[in-house]
Amino acid sequence: MSCLANIVLIAVSTVTSSKDLDSAMRRNNTNVVFDLTATVSVCWPNYPYVAIEDGTGAVIINRSKGISFPSLHAGDVIRARGYVGPVERIFSAAYTMSVEVKEHGAKTSETAGIDFNQFHSGIYDARHIHLHGHVMNVFADELDRAWTYLVLSDGKDIIYAALPTGEEALRDLMGCEISAAGLCNPNEGGARHHVGRMLIIPDETAIRIIVRPSWWTAGKLIAVIGFLSAALLAVLLWNAALRILVERRSHALLREQIAHVSAELKTAERTRLAVELHDSIAQNLTGVSFQINAARRIAGIEHSTAERTLTLASQTLQSCRDDLRNCLWDLRNQSLDESDVSAAILRTLHPHLDKTKLTLRFNVPRAKLTDHTLHALLRIIRELVSNAIVHGRAKHIWIAGGLDGKTLLFSVRDDGCGFDPNTAPGSAQGHFGLQGIRERVRKLSGILRIESAPNRGCKVTVQLT
Repeated sequence: MSCLANIVLIAVSTVTSSKDLDSAMRRNNTNVVFDLTATVSVCWPNYPYVAIEDGTGAVIINRSKGISFPSLHAGDVIRARGYVGPVERIFSAAYTMSVEVKEHGAKTSETAGIDFNQFHSGIYDARHIHLHGHVMNVFADELDRAWTYLVLSDGKDIIYAALPTGEEALRDLMGCEISAAGLCNPNEGGARHHVGRMLIIPDETAIRIIVRPSWWTAGKLIAVIGFLSAALLAVLLWNAALRILVERRSHALLREQIAHVSAELKTAERTRLAVELHDSIAQNLTGVSFQINAARRIAGIEHSTAERTLTLASQTLQSCRDDLRNCLWDLRNQSLDESDVSAAILRTLHPHLDKTKLTLRFNVPRAKLTDHTLHALLRIIRELVSNAIVHGRAKHIWIAGGLDGKTLLFSVRDDGCGFDPNTAPGSAQGHFGLQGIRERVRKLSGILRIESAPNRGCKVTVQLT
């Protein structure tokens, strides 16, 4: 106490605020004593220093030799008494003679952060300060892994801050805006990485996070845009591949369908020719063979009967020739390719009409008839017209046709000599025309009506459903 009394006796002034104490320390005015009440903002573990604030400013007070601080924590309100002494190394020149805790756990008064340019100017060397900035990087000291560096930025300049804490404990600070309290150290301090001026932060409690980084960063936006672009490109490539695959398969399917239809058409045509040959020519030839054999057997007995039999055989052969000629003509005929039924009928009848007059009224759309039905219709009409010209010696022939719902009705009428349908010669007499027509109509599930009498012409009506 005598030492303190001597100091007080020579002192010229006593300060009671952090601002005045900081001013005296800057002037190195050792004739100043202090007695102030302030809040503890930072305690340095294992070091005799305490940072205090009272609203007017912040200073670091140093423990005098032989004087022990009570257990202090950030937020404690204390009353500190002491004097301004000579500077030892880089630290505070405010030496305390006594510290009294007035209140535990009070809120720390927050001091605005200093400008980064002022920090680098050196006016805060060995002073307690606050810095506000964004954490740009966090990394450990290369020589002493117990120290970790924070690289702080204010958007224009950077400041290194060092903490005696492991790197992993501070990794979550990356990108945050923080407020950090510590000692402005112009020298190396405890860290080894940075030799210039830096902020020494005692521990994590001296750091307050102001704003955490937004989850949606530019890097993540670029990554999402890249991912979406890649996905879009993949979809476009996939669609292009599918389009090519669909086109190839469509072409292959079309070729298969064309081949299938072509095969069906060939099969249908073969079947039709086989039926034509079997039902007309083959059967007629078989009949001719029987007739010739019969004529041979009776040739020596009844000359007249043999002559009639040979005559019938000749007529049958003539019918076979006509049927074969018609089959060959059908193979070359393009009537089925006509888009109009009337034109197809005219093309079919043209070789047979000669001087006979034809009146045609056939109101049936081509699309309503299948190729099979149209072929049968043309063969029936051709046979009826041929009979009317050859046997009936007709001068005028009328052909009419139309649709009644789904039923096809058509007729062939002539002004020829006519005949009695009940006594008309048939295949037994070598006349096969009407028999062939009846067979065709029967295969189409149709109905055939013949109206004729001697010298009154003939009318044949066909109904197909």
